Amino acid sequence: SRVVGPMGVGLQSGFYESSLVRVHATGSATVYSGTAPHGQGLDTAFAQIGPALGDDVLRDQAEAFGFNRPLSIPLPVVPSVYPPDLNAPETAQSAIGQFDVRATVTQMAMVGAGVANGGSVMRPYLVAEEQAPDLSSLSITEPDQLSRATSPEVASELTDMMVGVVTNGTGANAAIPGVSVAGKTGTAQDGGRPPH
Repeated sequence: SRVVGPMGVGLQSGFYESSLVRVHATGSATVYSGTAPHGQGLDTAFAQIGPALGDDVLRDQAEAFGFNRPLSIPLPVVPSVYPPDLNAPETAQSAIGQFDVRATVTQMAMVGAGVANGGSVMRPYLVAEEQAPDLSSLSITEPDQLSRATSPEVASELTDMMVGVVTNGTGANAAIPGVSVAGKTGTAQDGGRPPH
């Protein structure tokens, strides 16, 4: 089994368990190894984790990564959305990025970069430096932390799992010889296989 957490949340009833996952009272979750066929995603496990943790916990975590937040780079960016007031089936779908979850490319780059950056999500920017006609510097954009989405320990665990997706799972096409690549596929949207 593999610990996914701690997420820093509690469950009302102590824990939730199925053949795929156990969500502990501490808010951490264990996804049982070998629960998905080789190369398959674990959407079923995460669809079970979602309602066990609850809509508010998932929304808080999404917002820690920048969802539901206006952003400019300095051009305005359409906000990514984690929907409000979900029932249990909608929460299960949202836990795997479905239902009414909407994410921009910028948002998903921020999520991936936040995980790679030890859980610290940085404010993205388009212009690194403004220069005068004589090439002297008028302003330089300094790195700015937008939020602390996870602890460094959780970010490290997520990175390990994402590397596993590329080395042993659905992200094998992203592999680069001699380079450790972390990835996450969108298998629920894969139109090339049944039932899609």
